[in-house]
Amino acid sequence: MALPKERKADSEILRQTVIGKINSIKKKKFDESLVNDFSWAFKVFLKRYLSLNYEFTHEELLKEIGKAKLKEDVSKRIMALSSLLENIKYGNLIITKEHFEWMLNEGNKIINLAILGKESLQEPTKKKTIDKEKAKAKSMKIKDNVKQENKSEINGIFKKIFFGKHETKEPIEKIQEVQK
Repeated sequence: MALPKERKADSEILRQTVIGKINSIKKKKFDESLVNDFSWAFKVFLKRYLSLNYEFTHEELLKEIGKAKLKEDVSKRIMALSSLLENIKYGNLIITKEHFEWMLNEGNKIINLAILGKESLQEPTKKKTIDKEKAKAKSMKIKDNVKQENKSEINGIFKKIFFGKHETKEPIEKIQEVQK
């Protein structure tokens, strides 16, 4: 569905808000009540995205999707996810944690696909994270090398102090001599 320019900013806000809600649901411990939270968030997205001003049933959603000019893959995925949510709610379908995680991910993908034209924005983010991790590991390696060099240098100094030419002196006298 091609959005007019004035609605692009609104649709981006909608996308960020609903994906934020879905991501907050992901962080919670799995519970079947979270399915209702996800269903509500997804319905809010569909209401705003399809410009619907009423609470729709699954059958009404199918009709509205038929009227809307959506890409075929987007409409099929919306219908499939809506059908699954309908079966969970009214068909007493029991959902596992793995199925729920799939639903959340599919919801995110559908929203991104509908608004941005692609499923995910996460690939560049992963690359940045990997680059940051590599830089941090490199920094830690350099710090470890410096620490090791300093430790070797300190050990060398102590060996010179305590095992140097004046072995007959007590360690305290050696330290005092070095300090002078």
